[in-house]
Amino acid sequence: MSNYRAVIFVDLKDRDLMGDALIAHHLEKLGVTCYLEPLETWRAAVHAYKPHLVLFNHLTVKHLADFSQELKDWGVLVGCLMNEGLLYFPGERTFCSKRQDEHMHCDLYLTWNDVHREELIEHEFCTPVTWPIPLDVRALIFTKSRGVESIGSPDMTMAFR
Repeated sequence: MSNYRAVIFVDLKDRDLMGDALIAHHLEKLGVTCYLEPLETWRAAVHAYKPHLVLFNHLTVKHLADFSQELKDWGVLVGCLMNEGLLYFPGERTFCSKRQDEHMHCDLYLTWNDVHREELIEHEFCTPVTWPIPLDVRALIFTKSRGVESIGSPDMTMAFR
C-alpha cells in the first residue's frame, strides 16, 4: 500500500454509495488508501485524513467551489465523480459540463460516457494542472485526457458476486 490517500465524499448514500465504493475499490487496487465520508464533513475530513485527492459528486455550489480553490492552494488534487446518471439529455449534459462558478477548480473529472467526456473537454471544465504534482501521482491518476476520464457506468452487480 502506498502513502497516497483519497477522500471520496458521498452526497446521497442511497444514490451514490455503491458507485463511490466501486471507485474506492479500484483506487485501492492501485495502492491508494480511500476514505468514504458524508459530504457534510467536507472540511473536517480533509483536515483529518490529509488526502492527496478529494472526489466530490459535484462542484456546483458556491461553498464547494470556494473550497476547491483552498484545496488547490494546499496541493490537494480535486476531482468530480458524477453519480447521477448517464446525462443522455443534451441540455442536462451541457449544464453539467460547464462551470457553474467561474473560480471553481477541478483537476480530474470521472464521467460515465464519452459524449459527456467530449463536452467536458470542449467547455474546459477541468483546470490544466500548473502546480507541481509528484510524477508517480500524475502517472497514477492522469492520462492525456486533459483531466477527464470516461470510466463507464458503475457495475452494481459486484454486490451479488
